[in-house]
Amino acid sequence: MRITKIATRLLWQVSVIGMLGHEKTYYNQKGLELLYTYLNKYYSLDHELISYSAAQYPGLDPIIQKFELGRLLSMTFSRVTTLYIPPLKKVLDDKKMLAELKLI
Repeated sequence: MRITKIATRLLWQVSVIGMLGHEKTYYNQKGLELLYTYLNKYYSLDHELISYSAAQYPGLDPIIQKFELGRLLSMTFSRVTTLYIPPLKKVLDDKKMLAELKLI
């Protein structure tokens, strides 16, 4: 997979990357190390990432953490954590298309 500079990435269940079974423990350092190595080919260590774990029960808040790629290996994720990777480059608005859609 090649990463484009303008694409957003969402990785679901980031803590179980490469795990094919249902383990009692899901601490998966090897999977995170592989992800870290792969992402570091495309993103700098200071590229901001966001992890999101939805609330598991009513009345609880979701867990949202912002951190830099360089800290990925020190982060703790649950089995349901989604990792949001923002694009490297912001896309400029297509003013002509927005006008045709009557959005501006």
